[in-house]
Amino acid sequence: MRLATGSALGQAVYLLFTPLLSRLYSPEDFGVVAVFFALILVAFAAAAAVGASIAFGFYVWVSVFGLV
Repeated sequence: MRLATGSALGQAVYLLFTPLLSRLYSPEDFGVVAVFFALILVAFAAAAAVGASIAFGFYVWVSVFGLV
C-alpha cells in the first residue's frame, strides 16, 4: 500500500508542476531530460539485473556528477 501511495503522490506532484515547467522550458529541453532519465533508468536496470545494489549506483551517480 505504501508503494502505491508514494507512486500516486509522485504522479500528482508531476502533474501539478507540469504547467509551470512547460512555461520555463522548451520542448527540446524536455526531450533532453527524458533521454537523460531513460539512460539512467536503463543503467540502473542493468545493474540490478547483474545483482549490483542501489548503493553502488548511487555511488557512481555521485562520483560521476560530483554531487557531493
